[in-house]
Amino acid sequence: MSAPSPTENPVGRKVKWPAVGAFIVGAVGVIAALAQTWSIFFPTSPASDDPTSPAAAASAAPAPGTSQNTPGAASTAGSVPVSGVYLTDLPVETGSGLLLARLPDGLPPLDHPIAVHCPSNQTNDKMVEIRFERPGSAKTLVGALRAYGDPLPVNQAVELTVFRDPPDRKVGGGDEGMTPPVQWREQDGEPAQLAAKVADAYYVRLRFKCQKPDSVVVLDGARLTP
Repeated sequence: MSAPSPTENPVGRKVKWPAVGAFIVGAVGVIAALAQTWSIFFPTSPASDDPTSPAAAASAAPAPGTSQNTPGAASTAGSVPVSGVYLTDLPVETGSGLLLARLPDGLPPLDHPIAVHCPSNQTNDKMVEIRFERPGSAKTLVGALRAYGDPLPVNQAVELTVFRDPPDRKVGGGDEGMTPPVQWREQDGEPAQLAAKVADAYYVRLRFKCQKPDSVVVLDGARLTP
């Protein structure tokens, strides 16, 4: 018996194409069913909108080398509206404990005043100083100065000097950047008007002096204007 030619398929080796096709169709169906089942039990989570999520926090974080709030030079400390910003709305850098939390009774209506007790004028108690950090666009400190007392000492006189402190000026340090003092005397009656230039200051320091103790010094309408 002669061997089959190369172009002939032996009877025992015929490929059963219908069976192969049925197998492939069945396998595809099984894979599709498994994929559907997986999506039901393990759904894909969409991107979270929760700002507290790690992804949201990462996207909201500033880029390296930038800052959302950079302390430092006074020119970056904030802008001042056209109407100005009251000192009562600013944090006190030094001397907060010297400011009166409540004004004495019987004073006339006032506009965002800051007030201090006169010093005793004894040794080491001859002045009162309060200091604020200057907002970046503030150029002038304005207000109305006078003293009040019950009774007001006869011939009482008070003085306010504004200093334009640099950022490295320590408490008790030198007095550079002094503006001309503003004085109020009892016989003046009307408050003394303050308009001190502070554009080059990092801190705005207010020094109050009194000729006599037992009075309250008030700077009414004290605000920084652009």
